[in-house]
Amino acid sequence: MPTLAVSPVINAAQETNTHVNKGLRSGLFKDLGEPSDDTLMRSYCKGNQQAFDKLYARYKQPLYSYLLRNCRVEHITGELYQDVWLRVISSAKNYTNKGKFRSWVFTLAHNRLVDYYRRAEHQYSKDPETESLKGRDEPEQIIMSRETVTYLEGVIQTLPFDQQQAFYLREENGFCVKEIADIQGITAEAAKSRLRYAYAKLRTAILVSDAPVIKEKSGEKS
Repeated sequence: MPTLAVSPVINAAQETNTHVNKGLRSGLFKDLGEPSDDTLMRSYCKGNQQAFDKLYARYKQPLYSYLLRNCRVEHITGELYQDVWLRVISSAKNYTNKGKFRSWVFTLAHNRLVDYYRRAEHQYSKDPETESLKGRDEPEQIIMSRETVTYLEGVIQTLPFDQQQAFYLREENGFCVKEIADIQGITAEAAKSRLRYAYAKLRTAILVSDAPVIKEKSGEKS
């Protein structure tokens, strides 16, 4: 297993993370003749360590960024990060999510974050106001510029934990609503509700600030 060390300076690596995620989502690696995630997993289960190394190289930056965004403490993020990869290793032979490795590994990361917050007795409330927002703009129709996301980082940190996760899964990792629901173990409607509330709070913050306005995009895949 390679040394699990990644630069903790996420803002400096954010552009790289974005390009990697675009490649993962679009099948770029496959187009370039690279083996699929499932092919690498099968090969790793047969004892091919290089196959694991390739998977690790593909997902190390997106996973670390996701964990750090939701944890905010570097040394704890490192521990969570290593735990996720250890779980990948221990669960490899039981992996059955064909074609969904990306969602699967982020589900492992999500579950590890939840375990951490529960054990540390951090409170991340499910805001009752979330459910009252049904009927507003669909979250997948709202796209925020990178400048806006950076400017409102402090506002994002005030969101309940589950909504922060949903927001980062959407904006930084490009997961669709159904994938976010699968990762968080909730219904698609609940995932939409979490995103809806997160975007609504951010829009309110924009109205009382000089941040760039939210752009809207129609026809976004859900």
